[in-house]
Amino acid sequence: MKTEGFRLRNYLIILTLFLTCLSGSQLTFSQGWYDTAWPFRRAIPVTNSAGAELTEFQVLVTLNESNFNFSEALSDGSDIRVTAVDGQTLIPFWIESWDQANALASVWVRIPSLPTSGITIYIYYGNPSPSVSPGEPVETPPAGPFIRDLSNPIVPAGDPGAGASLLAENIVYDPVTGHYWMAFANYRSGSYGVGLVWSDDPTDASSWNWHGNIYTQATNGSFAPHILFENGLWYVFFAIRPDIVYITCPTINGTYSAPTTVLSPTETWETYRVDEPYVFRRNDGTWILIYMGDAGSVTEQIGYATAANLTGPYTKYSGNPCLPFGPAGSYDAGTVADPWVYEFNGVYYIGYTVSSTKSSPWSTACATTTDWQTFTRIGVIFPVASSGWDSNNSFRGAVTRIGDNYVFSYTGDSYRMGIALQPVYQSAPDVINNPDAVFEFFDGFDTGIDPDLMKWTFTSGNPDTHTSISDGLLTMTATGNTTGTYVRLDGRVSVGPGYVGETRGRHPDQGTNNMIIEVGFAASGFTNTIRLVDDFPSVTNWQRQTITGGLTDGVLDMAQPADQNWHIFRIFRNSDGTAGFQVDNTPTETATTNVPVVSMPQFLMSFGNTNDFIVDWTRIRKWVGSDPVATIGSEEHHTTVWTGLISNDWNDPGNWTAGVPGTGSVISVPGGTNPTIYNGNLAIGPFSEMLLEPGGSVSVTGDLNSNGIVSIGSTLASSGSLIVNGTVTGNITYNRQLQPGDNSAADWHLAAPPVTSNSDANTGKITTLYQWSEPAGIWTTTGITSAVAGRGYNIRQETGSDGVISFTGPLADGDVTVDASSPYADAVGPDVGYFDRTYAAGRSLENPGGKGWNLLGNPYPSAINASAFISANYSATPALSQFDPNYVALYLFDGTARNYYYVAQSTGWPSGNELSETHIQAGQGFFVLAMNDNSAFTFTRAMQEHSTATPMLKSGKDDNRWPGLQLKAKHPGGEVVTTVVYNGSMTAGVDPGYDIGLFKSGQDLEIYTSLALKDNGINYTRQALPLSGADTLVIPVGIDFKDGGEVTFSAVTVPVDGRRFWLEDRVSGTFTELGLKSCTVNLPADTYGTGRFFIIASTNTPTAIERPVTESEELRIWASGGQVIIKGTVGRSALCEMFDMQGRKMLEQGLSDGELNTVEMPVGLHGVIVVKVTDGTKLISRKIILP
Repeated sequence: MKTEGFRLRNYLIILTLFLTCLSGSQLTFSQGWYDTAWPFRRAIPVTNSAGAELTEFQVLVTLNESNFNFSEALSDGSDIRVTAVDGQTLIPFWIESWDQANALASVWVRIPSLPTSGITIYIYYGNPSPSVSPGEPVETPPAGPFIRDLSNPIVPAGDPGAGASLLAENIVYDPVTGHYWMAFANYRSGSYGVGLVWSDDPTDASSWNWHGNIYTQATNGSFAPHILFENGLWYVFFAIRPDIVYITCPTINGTYSAPTTVLSPTETWETYRVDEPYVFRRNDGTWILIYMGDAGSVTEQIGYATAANLTGPYTKYSGNPCLPFGPAGSYDAGTVADPWVYEFNGVYYIGYTVSSTKSSPWSTACATTTDWQTFTRIGVIFPVASSGWDSNNSFRGAVTRIGDNYVFSYTGDSYRMGIALQPVYQSAPDVINNPDAVFEFFDGFDTGIDPDLMKWTFTSGNPDTHTSISDGLLTMTATGNTTGTYVRLDGRVSVGPGYVGETRGRHPDQGTNNMIIEVGFAASGFTNTIRLVDDFPSVTNWQRQTITGGLTDGVLDMAQPADQNWHIFRIFRNSDGTAGFQVDNTPTETATTNVPVVSMPQFLMSFGNTNDFIVDWTRIRKWVGSDPVATIGSEEHHTTVWTGLISNDWNDPGNWTAGVPGTGSVISVPGGTNPTIYNGNLAIGPFSEMLLEPGGSVSVTGDLNSNGIVSIGSTLASSGSLIVNGTVTGNITYNRQLQPGDNSAADWHLAAPPVTSNSDANTGKITTLYQWSEPAGIWTTTGITSAVAGRGYNIRQETGSDGVISFTGPLADGDVTVDASSPYADAVGPDVGYFDRTYAAGRSLENPGGKGWNLLGNPYPSAINASAFISANYSATPALSQFDPNYVALYLFDGTARNYYYVAQSTGWPSGNELSETHIQAGQGFFVLAMNDNSAFTFTRAMQEHSTATPMLKSGKDDNRWPGLQLKAKHPGGEVVTTVVYNGSMTAGVDPGYDIGLFKSGQDLEIYTSLALKDNGINYTRQALPLSGADTLVIPVGIDFKDGGEVTFSAVTVPVDGRRFWLEDRVSGTFTELGLKSCTVNLPADTYGTGRFFIIASTNTPTAIERPVTESEELRIWASGGQVIIKGTVGRSALCEMFDMQGRKMLEQGLSDGELNTVEMPVGLHGVIVVKVTDGTKLISRKIILP
């Protein structure tokens, strides 16, 4: 069996310390999830039918294709973790088998507490790179394992006896001499007594020096000294049979006093002698003298006495012996002696010498107490060595903490002294896939070439001759000169009823009489035994036997024939005194008589010369007559939601509902929260989903590496936002919300993919995707998977579409430059007329195409700052500018209102209630008017900003408005606006980026202004004027309203230097104070241009306002809605003629006497025409473009 060996003998002690000592950050994670690096978990309810609470109980969890998704776990199951009911605290587990190909696995789990009502544990999986990081080392008690010093045994320098016949006792430090001193009992003939050796490095067995006896006695005795310092004196307590005495000296290496008796035998259990004292002061100030008592015939047990003073008088504990013999066959059934004590965090660890008999081999065991009334045996903590000078005895001495080591001075064979060490600070025992942490006893024989002597003892045979380990299998070979030879291994863990032993093995020599294998539990000598065997003479079946105190029903046949195949042998004892035997999954056979109840170790045996027994693994686990049942719950995917309650730091757990996301988590970043910033490179694993909900935003300062799902949502009112400063690998999906397809306003929306290439076909959602061809001046159809970043598209939806159009693909992780076209080849300032410009090759007045209008789009999954985009692409130097100077703006189409809005340099006034004035949202398309045919508009990553409330044509109000007004004209078909603002840096001429030309949207009514000082022929949707002389500027308001009808004017105003705004109607002769009042007029059909309405800034109601100087005296001629409009006074005999560019007359019409004349154009006529108006002797010609 290939497993990772676990060599810490006292696992439960150390694990308990770690669970209580380690900080929460080491063993637990916030919000009930073990570790967010593990994306998946399943609840495992475990039932308990035993009728009582079970503790530290092993439970088998079986996984299969019906209850577990093996594709989400690693192929070897190395990402599996198991936690307690809190979902956080790791508990021990071991993967017995893992077969991903066939979707089968068996996992054993040790549950700390299993109530009668049952409990739920959790299994975690899905971490692609699991690691086992040891926790910070914590202080542990001296409960083993101890590592023998390689320089053992001690041969003190200067010792005439070369280290022989000395029994080690405790070590102390003397600040006067600056040395460490160790007391010993001298068993040398002629120098019996108590002595000292010293060292400056007590952890090194070769560093000790001889001092000699400090007390000498003519005859031998136990002595067993213990030295300590108190109130200026060194005290040495030791035994002069039958009493315990002490001697004193003010210096450790001086002349000691004569012995004084301090304790004598008085109780039945100690009538022969009291011996082997160890004296210390308990935490409550009471002095404790713990000792060995003997009633004769070597009946050594341990008791203690208490006193208020070190020298007594001592009162013996009424419950003595406090550590009596263990049960028959146990490790301390025959010897309990040589006590020493170490206090650790209120728990007293009592080390003592043990043997299952009254003689050697002697080992060292440990028991604990907190109240000195109840004593709990831990077991053997320092067994005899597998070979060498201490292979028969490793006992008698004491533990002293020196620095960060527990130094155990002990006694080996031939009464020689040695040193063994245990680090005080140790890392947590591994609970991950560790059978030693799960079972009471386990060996998978995966390490070494011989059995681990920390786990086994050889009752018969030896590792050099009789055992070998290879490829995870133990082979036990009985070799000798007779057929009765055998090799037997006894485990170092003894258990009583309530446990089952299980061994997987095979007997390749089965079928030959007296070639026998045995497995089970047995005391030394088989006086108490429960075992399963084969091949007793003339037997072909497996056999079973129970023995208690030498009484047995004999070896009984089982139902299943024995063979040479692999089998699992299972033997258990119940608390009712019965026992069970089972081979594989055959029916259990029960024994009810002669079942021993004492604690016994598990054993393995191969009997018969050359007989082999091959063992894969063996274990002991708890048993209550049946096993708890574990069922597998449904899968949970770790989901955590950003709150941003603490800060914008992604890695602060307090900012998430369920802890910092792992690489496999489901991550939700909702709207209404602070933007989250991930400092570094963010990885989205294959099982991870990151959803940026509308209004949620994430910034990544490094790279984004996505192998999972990154999805950004939007509504009509807001959008999610993602900004990545580094490179991006993997795809994202941006969901652009439009009006649903069954809405009458659901078609004709300008959208843009925030991905470099789109793979989402949006099947069933899009009727047609149009792209604008500026050279041809027409819409053409294309596929949405052909859409590219930086371009805008016109989307028409299917009737049943939900309005969510998805773009999926890689992000643009650099700047994006989009070529633009125009009919013009030159670069001009704002005052140059369009008919005076130079055309690009293939373009002309007759072939203007789209007149330079290009459809672009935000290429990023966040908003861009419109001002930054304009600044990057407009220059006052015409040759460097990409924008036409009269249209330095981004024009967006509202498919609902069928209206175009603009975003330009900010004045605090959005162009409509449905628009941000400062940002262009992700997924948004817009038109720009290019300077010339060589224009190229650049988007930079620096333009990206989180402006999640920047909607798709929803309000992004800015209260920092310039003085001015927004004039609204409401009519039966809707509402349109025009804006006039004032600022000290503006002029009365054209201010590019602030004076914004009108992009006609095809509405029934258009409203605009013309330049206040001199009309340049351009209608402005926003006009910027200087503060100086504001009251002298009269701004013409233009209205194009073919059908005519009722129009209501109103305005939102910010006074300019205390001056209010008025709307003059020169037809009615009225002035309306805008901002306070509205006015309603009925306009006649074919209302076009300026001349009737004017905006005036004035402190009081304007009077006698002079008409501004405009081009009206020379007539203003323009095209609108299939008509040519001629504005200005003409006589009754005036004539209008129209010619194409080849001089051919296309139309002639007389004009009426008045201010306004309109000429209907033939259907389908477009391009450049020349309009000639003759009025008496006055002749005026204009070139106009028919769209």
